[in-house]
Amino acid sequence: ILEDKNFEEVPVVLLDEAQLYSDALMEKIRLLSDTRKIKFVIALHKTEKEDLIAKEHFQTRIWESIELENSSKAELKIYIQKKLMKANCFDTASMFNSKIVNKIHKLTKGNYRDTNKLLYTLFALYETYEKNHQLHKVTVNQISPKLIEMAAIHTGLIDA
Repeated sequence: ILEDKNFEEVPVVLLDEAQLYSDALMEKIRLLSDTRKIKFVIALHKTEKEDLIAKEHFQTRIWESIELENSSKAELKIYIQKKLMKANCFDTASMFNSKIVNKIHKLTKGNYRDTNKLLYTLFALYETYEKNHQLHKVTVNQISPKLIEMAAIHTGLIDA
C-alpha cells in the first residue's frame, strides 16, 4: 500500500487499546515499524501485558513513553463537572460537590476509566428508578452516597 504512495512525510498510524491486540498482530506492527515507512503511536492501558508488549515487540523502538497519572480530588471534580457540562447537564454538574467527589475519588483512586464506569452505572441506577416510577425513593436534588456505593459494588470497586 505504501509503495504506491509518495508521502512528503512518514505517515503516522494511531493504535488504541493495544493491550487487546493479539501477539501476531503486534508482531506485524513491529515488522511494519521496522521498515521506517510508517510510524505508530500506540495507546494502551497499564497492564502486565503492556510490559510484555514493550519488552518483546518494541523494546528498542520506543521513542517516548507517556504515562497518565490518576487525578487528584480537585482534578477529578473538574473532570466530572466538565464532562457533565459538555453534555448540557449543568444542574447535575453542580451536584458533584467536594464531599461527593471525595467519595468517588476514594473508590476510584482518581482513575479516569474507573470514574467513568462508576458514573455511567450511577446514572443508570437513577434511570432505573425513574423508569420504574420509584424516583421518589432516592434524593434527586443531590447525588446519593448510597447510589454511589451501589454503583461501586456493581462495577467491582467495592467487594461485596
